[in-house]
Amino acid sequence: ILGGVSGLTADHKPRILSDWLKMTFNSDHVSITEVEEVILQTLLFAGFPRTIEALTVLRKLTPENTPPKNHQRFPSEKQGAITCQTIYGTKFDRLLVNMNRLHPDLTQWMLADGYGRVLSRTGLELKYREWAVLVALMVTGMVNQFKAHRRGMANVGWSEDDIIWLTNLFAFIIPQELKAEFSAIQTVQNADDGR
Repeated sequence: ILGGVSGLTADHKPRILSDWLKMTFNSDHVSITEVEEVILQTLLFAGFPRTIEALTVLRKLTPENTPPKNHQRFPSEKQGAITCQTIYGTKFDRLLVNMNRLHPDLTQWMLADGYGRVLSRTGLELKYREWAVLVALMVTGMVNQFKAHRRGMANVGWSEDDIIWLTNLFAFIIPQELKAEFSAIQTVQNADDGR
């Protein structure tokens, strides 16, 4: 359910998102807070405009659930580094080297904002945040980041069978011109795991 929220937010499908949310809230499988957290974190992968549009859809459906200003204290850059290291595992140090090579400020923003202020928030388990990240990356065609976060799903507790099932479930949202690249990642990951 949350993967659908992430994908429809990242792909900017407000009408379908509205229908999806209505169905979601009728199912009692996820809370409004969890949906809100998935939409908020999508800003990292799809930008402010799409996040704003998706939150507009959510607020129209649930106007009574608007959170108060500053309802959450933002986690620190230190917590962001811990979250990032949890997701990247043994690849964390290499990530920092690569990001610093691109620009040191980008590394700090990634840890403080991306992994600290956004992905370390309460309201949704890291395991489900990482799943929503993967769907957003599929929708937006970010192949390299998809590869890294696919590994990250295993690092936060998803089994390889779950990862394959979940990515296959949303394979239809991958841009057509990138399907072969995404499929190659699945094949390489399976070979690495002895499948």
